[in-house]
Amino acid sequence: MTGPPMRIFIIDGQVVFREGLKSVLGASRDCELVGETATAEQAFPIIPMARADLLVVDPLVSGEALKGAIRGFKELAPNTEIALLTSNAVAQDLIDGVAAGARGYILKSEAGEAIVNAFRRVARGQHYVTPSLEHIFARLRQARFPPTVLDVLSPRERHVFRLVTEGLDAAGIAERFGVSRKTIETHKCRILKKFGLDNTAALVRFAALQGLMSQREPEAPRWT
Repeated sequence: MTGPPMRIFIIDGQVVFREGLKSVLGASRDCELVGETATAEQAFPIIPMARADLLVVDPLVSGEALKGAIRGFKELAPNTEIALLTSNAVAQDLIDGVAAGARGYILKSEAGEAIVNAFRRVARGQHYVTPSLEHIFARLRQARFPPTVLDVLSPRERHVFRLVTEGLDAAGIAERFGVSRKTIETHKCRILKKFGLDNTAALVRFAALQGLMSQREPEAPRWT
């Protein structure tokens, strides 16, 4: 160890996971746990005194609540970096988190040492996103600001997304654009993967919850 240990504060409502993470951190000579709470509300009065290098947060909320929490932490501890550590890959949480000031989005399914290495990168002020979600982060960095969940989709994927949420099936979309049904199904699979969803019904619910059902129809892309 060449310098002082990385000071880490954990916010996670899962006691078992928190204990496991503490055990992993304890085995790393360059890590020091300086605080832990189950909720953001419990952490707010403690954060300024903790002088943590890294705040690890399980995003129990989403949308404006998530962005508000991250901004609140940054106001209380502007020199503390933030990493979101979660069980579920939610594209919008990644987008909202990074837009609000978080530098990391890490899945709990990663190996313990990989998680600690991610912590080290974020604590140094570098961005880290779990490799399986890098495609989302790459598009986010190219997107307009403020970003939206649709910025992770290509123009063709955005149009397929819009038509699927309007009730068209793959055959109907394929006929409209003069392409094969397999082509549309491929785009649908990519969309579902990017949003961490399993099927069309889940995609429609997602669009409704994100307020995307009434947005303006995107310009139709060229398919040939």
